[in-house]
Amino acid sequence: MKNVLLLSMILLSFSCAEIDNYDMPSETFGGRFMIKGSGALLCEAGFSLKMEELSWSENPTPFYIPMKPDGTFLNTKMFAGHYRVQPHGDVPFWPIEPIEIDIKGKTYHDFEVVPYMNFKDVTYKVEGNTLRISFKMYPSIKEGLPKILQIQPFVSLANRDSDIAKFSQDLKQDLNIETWTDDMAEEVHEFVIPNMPDNIYFVRIGIRVEKGTNTWNICVVNQTEGEKGFIKVG
Repeated sequence: MKNVLLLSMILLSFSCAEIDNYDMPSETFGGRFMIKGSGALLCEAGFSLKMEELSWSENPTPFYIPMKPDGTFLNTKMFAGHYRVQPHGDVPFWPIEPIEIDIKGKTYHDFEVVPYMNFKDVTYKVEGNTLRISFKMYPSIKEGLPKILQIQPFVSLANRDSDIAKFSQDLKQDLNIETWTDDMAEEVHEFVIPNMPDNIYFVRIGIRVEKGTNTWNICVVNQTEGEKGFIKVG
C-alpha cells in the first residue's frame, strides 16, 4: 500500500510540472562611457548600469550590469526586449537622463558624459626606484561643482587593487576646495613615491569629490598606446 501511495505521489508531481520552453538568454548588450568632447574612455568607472525590461511591465524588477575598469560594459546573456537603461551608484560625472533601447542580437550603445573633474598635463618620471607624478586639474562645469576633497595616486602591481595601500595610501592629499577659481587650473600637483621595488606597476591618479559616498574621478598616468597605465620602475 505504501508503495502504491508513493508511486501515485511521484506520478502526480510529474503531471503538475510545467515544461520550460523558453530559450536561454543569448542577446548581447555592450558599450562604452566616453568623456564628452574628447572621445576618451571614462577611466575606472566604478558603478553599474541599471537595466529595466519594459516589454512586459512598466515597473519591472531591475538588474545591473557592472562597469569594467576601462569604462566599458558587456552582457552576453540578455533577453531580447525593450529596456530602460541608466547609470546606477556613485558616478564620477554630472547626471544624465535614462535612455530606452531595443536589445536584439548584438546591440551596442556609447554614453557621452561630463566628468566633475578633468586632468591635464599629466606627466611621470622614473628616477631609479622613485616615481614622480605631476598633473593639473580643472572642472568641466564650475557652477554647482561638488566640494573637491582629496587627490591620491593609486599604484598597484599587475592591476591588483590590494597593493594600493602598500604603495600610495599615505600620499593622499586633503584639498577641501569649496569654491573653484580659474587660477587653480594652473596649479601643479605632485606625488613622489620612493623606494619602489623593481617591477611593472599599474599607476593611476584620482580626484575625490563630495558626491554620494565621495566618488573618484580617476585617470591612468601613462597614456602610451600599447602600455596604457603601466610604468616600469627600476
